[in-house]
Amino acid sequence: MSITEQFRMLHRESRYPELIESAQAMESLSPEAQLLMVLAETMLGQRADKQALLLAMETEADNLDWKSDLALAHILCGNIPEAQELLEVVLASGAPGAVDYSRMAAVMTASDNLELARHYYQEAVHREPGRDIWYANLASIQTRLMEYDEALQNYELALEANPENPQAKQGRAT
Repeated sequence: MSITEQFRMLHRESRYPELIESAQAMESLSPEAQLLMVLAETMLGQRADKQALLLAMETEADNLDWKSDLALAHILCGNIPEAQELLEVVLASGAPGAVDYSRMAAVMTASDNLELARHYYQEAVHREPGRDIWYANLASIQTRLMEYDEALQNYELALEANPENPQAKQGRAT
């Protein structure tokens, strides 16, 4: 497994501190590995500015995993149309993963297309059950769509996966 593949696995498993520590121990990083490190730092709140993300995004995406990671960088920078364009290519490839569907759900949520956001989060949790944040996000969308019974079920699933999920705790209480 290459360094980039290892970093991608750590990133998709939300093991950001481990990814950053590994990256900092290396002398040089490929553009893909650099982007994954910057994304991890951003997810941990260690990067307030988006300049490093913008610089990392200047590299041309040449494979589907890279396109998906680049789409996340665009989401974090508020470039929703660019993220959607990249993710449409990934999803049309015939081999998308649960993370790709969750990223498209985030794009649809940002675009206020709640029906499609719900669809993509449902696909993500179907493909990879147990991600509390996805269940909580799905429940939040279902609440906005006034699908209260389904939302409550998904808040419960989020809390089963992570009893400390604040979004699920708050959503279940309301």
